[in-house]
Amino acid sequence: SGNDPHRQAQAIFSELSKKRFILLLDDMWEKLDLVKVGIPSPKNANVNGKILFTTRSKQVCNQMDADGRVEVSFLDDKGSWMLFQSKLSTETVPNGGDIQQLAKLVVARCGGLP
Repeated sequence: SGNDPHRQAQAIFSELSKKRFILLLDDMWEKLDLVKVGIPSPKNANVNGKILFTTRSKQVCNQMDADGRVEVSFLDDKGSWMLFQSKLSTETVPNGGDIQQLAKLVVARCGGLP
């Protein structure tokens, strides 16, 4: 049937094995068994694909057998505010006033995460 997870995984594997691909997995909290869901391993010489994932967990990196890691540091208060401002126009967050105070609260709430 079309809802059989094993058949779906086989179909995904069959298609991806024929193509170049990049798979992006964002904010992973636990290991994903790529083979179980039909994702061919880029470590296989016959596979022309890359997998990029983000996680806050070094354990997940280890479990997923990541080839490389890029650690993103927390920003300090000034860096956080500068990044926030760089993404908005001065009309959106004018200097001074209630809107800027609220914007700074939002930035602080992010805790330095870019």
